[in-house]
Amino acid sequence: MDKKAFELSINFLVIVIIAIVMLALGLKLITDFFGKATEIHAIIDEGTKAEINEMLSRGEQVAVPFNLKQISKGEQDTFGIGILNTAKTDLDFQIMIDFDKAFGTDDSQLNVQDAENWLLYDDEVFNLEPSENKQIPVLVQVPKNAKPGTYIFNVFVFQKTSQNDLPYGSTNKIRVIVN
Repeated sequence: MDKKAFELSINFLVIVIIAIVMLALGLKLITDFFGKATEIHAIIDEGTKAEINEMLSRGEQVAVPFNLKQISKGEQDTFGIGILNTAKTDLDFQIMIDFDKAFGTDDSQLNVQDAENWLLYDDEVFNLEPSENKQIPVLVQVPKNAKPGTYIFNVFVFQKTSQNDLPYGSTNKIRVIVN
């Protein structure tokens, strides 16, 4: 066998092995990155959980205990929403949060187009049995180019039925102060 052909075969095998290792490392980094994003999305701090439980134990159907957060540009924070089924049967629920309005630091109204994209939360329909409750985290990611001011979002909870969606509990607001 020719020495040059043998070297070429060995070089090819080494390159293939290096490529496979690099691919595996790249996949691991991507998996870790998206795993952390999911982990961050699902965290409600213990103080918020305790306050939600306290509000729900008083019979409130929808609880948003800490509805004001100060978040710097490029940063994120989490709100917690609690829902209690006060009916005598199991019910299906869904939350929806939409952007209401924003005010600048001088109290002038800001023209904002994409503030709803700041929010990450589970908007799937879920079922609660009588007296069962659920806590839902809402991650707010403020972009680096956000204008300083106060951003207000409406939190709606709907009881889902076969015919229509019925408002459940009172409408709550969450406020984000961007500095």
